[in-house]
Amino acid sequence: MKRITLLLLLVGIALGSLFAQEKVDAEINDLIRKHGLEQSQVMEIASWIVDVYGPRLTGSPGLDRATEWAVEELKKWGMQNVHLHEWGPFGRGWELEHFEMHCLEPSYFPIIAYPKAWSPSTDGVVEGEVIYLDANTEEELEQYRGKLRGKFVFIDTLRVLEEWFDPLAKRHDAESLLELANAPMPTPRVFRRFPRSGRNFVRKLRELLYEEQPLAYIDRSYKGDYGTVFVSGARAKEGSARDEGAEVLPQITMAVEHYNRIFRMLKKGIPVKLSMELRARCTNPDGMEHNIIAEIPGTDLKDEVVMFGAHFDSWHAATGATDNGAGSAVMMEVARILLKVIEESGVQPRRTLRLALWTGEEQGLYGSR
Repeated sequence: MKRITLLLLLVGIALGSLFAQEKVDAEINDLIRKHGLEQSQVMEIASWIVDVYGPRLTGSPGLDRATEWAVEELKKWGMQNVHLHEWGPFGRGWELEHFEMHCLEPSYFPIIAYPKAWSPSTDGVVEGEVIYLDANTEEELEQYRGKLRGKFVFIDTLRVLEEWFDPLAKRHDAESLLELANAPMPTPRVFRRFPRSGRNFVRKLRELLYEEQPLAYIDRSYKGDYGTVFVSGARAKEGSARDEGAEVLPQITMAVEHYNRIFRMLKKGIPVKLSMELRARCTNPDGMEHNIIAEIPGTDLKDEVVMFGAHFDSWHAATGATDNGAGSAVMMEVARILLKVIEESGVQPRRTLRLALWTGEEQGLYGSR
């Protein structure tokens, strides 16, 4: 709470300087502190975003519901020019309706795992043995031809876990922030356990999987432990899984502890049998998406715009609290505080202050381009 309010205060002070021709105004700063530290609503805003609306996958009905709430809330506060900025085409959306996975043999236990977004539904409950695809060359891949249909295919190696003795976070300095600002666009990860095998091998692996049609192929969370699972989107046979008509196999990310346990049993030569049921549906038939835009109009310099914002979308396996419900809540709180300061001080900003809550960030920063 203190971290959020202090960040809010810093952002607010930076924007607050706009109210008095770039000079520090003690009265304005005091009002910002009052509403940001003593009468903060940031946790209530965050609760609506992450508790009530939860996962906000771009293209999903969940994101649409959260967007409708945010738009109405901003209008209720008194923000002007509140509207949805359309962008796209993004492609089809996806919504998870039900998922469960269990280990049946050699002994029962429920498995912590999540389907990757845009994975298709199964035909009810499916059961099958687990096979570890232990190949690093195209020649080694061939030994699995004809053996994967009806199986759950493990494609990752065991990941060694270590205790968290070091701090989980660090504070950025000016140099590291500049490096982040100048970083290139993110690129999709290839299959993680094949860094030295080359892209041609990865292509051949995907071709084999789609020819064999296993029940699902499974990786383990590439980071996170103690049951925390980081999940992203499925890969299609060709093109994007968001493309209409794309062929997509069920793809699952498993908690590393459960993945490691099953992996160790397989290495001992002990057969492992799983069951899985997955129900999901594709959404967003027109393929278009929207950012949320709202403004506090300026006065004599209204054509100059100061923007503040955050991405509003998230992945689907959790509530998107840290990525990026927290940032969206803080930016909405900044807007609320500025409106309160204007109401109580009577001082209008010279420049237009524009809030943007972007979508499509998780798939490649699409909405903010």
